[in-house]
Amino acid sequence: VMATDNKYQLRLWGPHGQAALNGSHVLLLNAGPTGAETVKNLVLPGVGHICVADDAIVSERDLANNFFVAPDSLGKPRAQVVQEYLVEMNDDVSGSYLVRAVDDVIGDADTIRKHTLVIGSQLRVQQALRLEAVCSAHNIPLILVRSFGLIGSVRLCVGEHLITESKPDSAVPDLRISCPFPALQALADASDLGVMDESQRRHVPYVLILMQHLRAWREGHDGAAPSTLDAKEEFKARLRKEFETCFPDAARRDEVMNYPEAIDNAYQAFVPYEIPYEVEEVLESDKVRSLTPESDDFWVMARALADFVAGPGEGKLPLGGSVPDMAASTDSYIALQHAYQTKAEEDYEHVLRLVREHLAALGRPAESIAAERVRSFCRNCTTIQALHVRSLAFETDPPTANSEELAGEVEMAREEQREGDEAAEAGDVAGAMAGAQKLSMMPLAWHLAVRAADRFHQTHGRLPGEGIAHTDEAKQAEDARALLGVATDMLKALSLPTDLVTEDHAKEITRFAGCELHNIASIVGGIAAQEAVKVITHQYVPINNTVVFNGINGFGGTYEM
Repeated sequence: VMATDNKYQLRLWGPHGQAALNGSHVLLLNAGPTGAETVKNLVLPGVGHICVADDAIVSERDLANNFFVAPDSLGKPRAQVVQEYLVEMNDDVSGSYLVRAVDDVIGDADTIRKHTLVIGSQLRVQQALRLEAVCSAHNIPLILVRSFGLIGSVRLCVGEHLITESKPDSAVPDLRISCPFPALQALADASDLGVMDESQRRHVPYVLILMQHLRAWREGHDGAAPSTLDAKEEFKARLRKEFETCFPDAARRDEVMNYPEAIDNAYQAFVPYEIPYEVEEVLESDKVRSLTPESDDFWVMARALADFVAGPGEGKLPLGGSVPDMAASTDSYIALQHAYQTKAEEDYEHVLRLVREHLAALGRPAESIAAERVRSFCRNCTTIQALHVRSLAFETDPPTANSEELAGEVEMAREEQREGDEAAEAGDVAGAMAGAQKLSMMPLAWHLAVRAADRFHQTHGRLPGEGIAHTDEAKQAEDARALLGVATDMLKALSLPTDLVTEDHAKEITRFAGCELHNIASIVGGIAAQEAVKVITHQYVPINNTVVFNGINGFGGTYEM
């Protein structure tokens, strides 16, 4: 059984997500351990094709840190060797390689634009900026991965990323309890709790119980739903009282499940219907109002969605149609499910017609957006998003750097460290450990220290510590002092505290000398591949925009740089 047939991963992203992976072409620049580990984790779930670009020759150093070379690989092109070992892991994945310098490939837009996704491994910031510019010009997502000694990072460069299925961990089902559609209201009206015996009452779905109680509440409160804390508690108290009155035998009451479900889900009767903020942003986007023949399918469907909300939806999104499991008789649950699914189908058909109208107006074939894609879009419309990721160019240019937010992150870490120091003085061991070295071990500090090392390279033509024996303490110290000066100047330019990168950071970065350690590469590769799958499938929400892992203490941080 191939990895691409794995039923678990199909449950994660579905057949359409797997099809997106199977159709993707991934370009890897630099076949060292960090890049190889990243692509390994994409080959296993089944990307369609990988291309590995690297002009290095396999050396003994590669044998020490790269699992995708072997002793008999010595002297062979690293791109060829790594690519061949990678595709052995999944017969469904094809591969190719380019024995070319990375800088040469970065300058070759024709090669880059053939790919669905580019992964740039171990690129210094100037190389990464050039690559980002090419990828951005051709609307190709880029993921930058890097291991620098015990520090690892993953940077997403996608500009605008459109998410059709964000799959939140705690999504609230769209059951319309507070604003029922006619068929649902008819079901609630037909369920007369007052004439039911115990056996019948215990099988009424909690949705209908809540609707009946909400209607009774509104009749006594000028049509208003519970809004204050006291009112909400009173509403739940009424549910509990009815539960206890209708099921007087306390021992048998434990067997009843629908009323406890109603009490637990009572908040669904309180919350007025609202379109989620992220969805509102999509519907109000200029790209929705100004469609062109080149508009992404996402924006065409979003325009149809906006038209539906403004028209037949009466301010509401299309109903998804899914009904969670709940205590109910088979007949009552099927009737409830039928009501939701029928309404969802009606809404989908409205949206499909609108999509085809817009396609016709744009001069595009009606089938250029498949009906099943529209159905999926409607089913997941409460969680669509358009993620806007700041560019690396903005991050590295002081006038556009996100300095205020980063300074806030630094101040939070400083405060936690201060609290830890106070806890230590008071003998609070747990508190002291929680705040210990929060600032000095902050992943952001190490990330900026690595950035300073790139600036050092621009001046010296090498990374700090590179080519210097660890036993040569004088030259190591000289590089560390120079690196600290570069870091201080960089932090000043970015309006960040200059004590964020210290002498200790500079010494450690110099000691690393830019080396790749396999354990760090493996962690970075796992994180990066997870983000790559999100980008390729347009499912789940990817990082925005940088993850930094500090292997010294095993902590990581996510920053919008």
